[in-house]
Amino acid sequence: MEQVAVVGDCSVKLAALHIAIRDYPGSVVAALARLPQGDWKARYSEVRDAYNVGSVWGPDHAARLIWLNKHCFNGLYRENRSGAFNVPVGDYKDPQVPTSDAIYRASTLLQGAKILAAPFEDLLGAAGFGDRVYCDPPYAPADEMETSFSNYEAGGFGDAEQHRLVSMARAAAARGARVVISNHDTAYTRALYVGFEIESFPVRRSIGRKGSTRVPVRELLATIEGSP
Repeated sequence: MEQVAVVGDCSVKLAALHIAIRDYPGSVVAALARLPQGDWKARYSEVRDAYNVGSVWGPDHAARLIWLNKHCFNGLYRENRSGAFNVPVGDYKDPQVPTSDAIYRASTLLQGAKILAAPFEDLLGAAGFGDRVYCDPPYAPADEMETSFSNYEAGGFGDAEQHRLVSMARAAAARGARVVISNHDTAYTRALYVGFEIESFPVRRSIGRKGSTRVPVRELLATIEGSP
């Protein structure tokens, strides 16, 4: 049986980015080259506005999203309630976008993959015997003093969504799938993933809203697998 990779996210904009890189890598590279370079700070709002009003499909959208990620404040992605990207300009001496080689390599890796814009309920609901699933949800707070950030898209991803993801992972495992979920390693997530196999490891934050949050923390991988 042919193995098919499925890449999915609830964000249409993120799915469209991956589709453009998969199908039109040369056009994405060319679109990136047309975006601001030396005067990027002065023209940041221009690119952000074009991203918010333009079509989400095609190389121009993909290039703008990549460019904004590398030039916005701390590499953060956030949308307001209207679904508009609203992160302010970053403070960098020499921001760099991915090289053309990196984009072509990503395109090669995505060849043959199905890229879907769909909620996790639809994606996990389709997982069954023999499937291998990795879930990377918005993380729960790293500690009790941290405010959870989940507004990557209008609507957010809170406690109810964390529990629903776990419930669907259990159901997928019962159908014979192997499901792996990443998150912060905390008392909350340990309780959330009861019955899962837990692997814990240290990581260092390279992006975040505040410099003080970019310190070593612990993350975990929670795995649940159905019987063969």
